[in-house]
Amino acid sequence: MAKIFMAGDKGAVQIKIPTPMTIKPFEPPARWHAVSESRGKEVVHVVDVLENHGFGKCSCEDFQFRCQPALDDKRETHRCKHLVAAREAFADLMIAKLLEVADQTQ
Repeated sequence: MAKIFMAGDKGAVQIKIPTPMTIKPFEPPARWHAVSESRGKEVVHVVDVLENHGFGKCSCEDFQFRCQPALDDKRETHRCKHLVAAREAFADLMIAKLLEVADQTQ
């Protein structure tokens, strides 16, 4: 399970992704830090969910050497695990903001 820390660190939201990792807002809402659990906590990947026309972009090797070349060649590709986790965190953040706005208008 990944730990997602929202702005303000009010707690963590658990999501299922292939490998455990910590996702923290870097430049919210679009840029996130994904802390690698498999390579050590000193390895932090920068993930931007809006790059590549909304497909996203990550600084990890998987994205740089597999995903980005496929995107550049206009081929279908997968999203790396960091990008999947950051998109989930981004969606959770946006949903929370929408609910907050909805509560204020009622």
